[in-house]
Amino acid sequence: MLGLFLSVCRADSLDDWAGVYLLALRAENVAPPLGARNTAIFTLAVADAVNSITHRWQPFLFSTNPPGPVDLEAAVAGASYRTGVALFPSRRADFEALWERTRTNSPATPAREAGFQLGFASADALLESRAADGSNTQVPYIPSDKPGAWRRTPPFYRLPDLPHWGLVRPFALTNGAQFRPPGPPALTSERYARDYILTKSLGAKASTTRTADQTEAARFWSDFTGTVTPPGHWTQITLALSKSNHLALEDKTRLLALVHVALADAGIACWDAKYAFNFWRPITAAARVDDGNPKTEPDPAWESMLPTPSFPEYVSGHSTFTGAGAEVLRRWFGRDDLGFTVTSDTVPGVIRSYSSLTALATEIGMSRIWGGIHFRSADEDGQELGRRIGAWVFDRSLRLRDRAQSGKP
Repeated sequence: MLGLFLSVCRADSLDDWAGVYLLALRAENVAPPLGARNTAIFTLAVADAVNSITHRWQPFLFSTNPPGPVDLEAAVAGASYRTGVALFPSRRADFEALWERTRTNSPATPAREAGFQLGFASADALLESRAADGSNTQVPYIPSDKPGAWRRTPPFYRLPDLPHWGLVRPFALTNGAQFRPPGPPALTSERYARDYILTKSLGAKASTTRTADQTEAARFWSDFTGTVTPPGHWTQITLALSKSNHLALEDKTRLLALVHVALADAGIACWDAKYAFNFWRPITAAARVDDGNPKTEPDPAWESMLPTPSFPEYVSGHSTFTGAGAEVLRRWFGRDDLGFTVTSDTVPGVIRSYSSLTALATEIGMSRIWGGIHFRSADEDGQELGRRIGAWVFDRSLRLRDRAQSGKP
């Protein structure tokens, strides 16, 4: 898997710490919005710690001027370790093991100790600032039996996940509804009929129109329980592109933080839309079709190829994360035609290749239709929402200082 490859071919300690975070996401079955939030805290703590040494960009929250030499990788380790044990207490042993390995393999110098303390301070500032961000708030979910309204889906009929997440305080956006999309198409509209017919055909468990490659892609990008989830997949993609483009440690920390701020805010904005519009999933629409649209045909026996997640359909979370992550990477590298390969926890051993970020985003969006869990409007509007968030974050967060401000020659 890509995480293992990166760990073997690492250029610096950030790869190792990111690898432990990915293990935690898999082991704890973290919901994608929560995983995105936690990884944003981790990457921002690292970025602020590194920037307190280099002073190359505007800090997110924490900044200081160390009185003496500070080891850069020690600062990365201190921030990563401190946030890791706080955010994933059940995985403390994994973080402790890497922490002890770091201490054993590096000389005990004043610069190293200063780096550790700097990392701790940056992490503590981030953790304190997010302690009351609304991520632990509970809000009631009021179900509806109206046509088009989400309801629990088979086979497990689980309660809705994270109905409060749209109210979580964003990292860069003003609020979760800042770029709220227009909403799903009306049930009686031509667009809804096209969406319904497309997913019903391509996304059926027993589809005869979906190709073998499309089936593989749907599984590849499913990113469900026990995987790194969509935000973790973007961690892997960002680290891979950082390596292939030979980014220095300080640049990589800033890029990784920008990507994950965008992903965290994408999760908040997406969940705001999900519960604001509360739209039904294809499996519910197929069973009922009390939509007043003469072009939709019911099929109570219809099943989706992938299991349907337990939250409303519009917009697609995976598509929103994708739009945000791809937009930050596109703006960072100044181009879209970035070729790379990706692996997946869901189908080990399979490698998929892409010639551009657009090609990747297109496939991820369609994968939710091939899997039978989304309509096309949710994927298109989700990616547009993500792109707007990615642009907002890139233009306003961790902005580079000019040479006079940074104090560098």
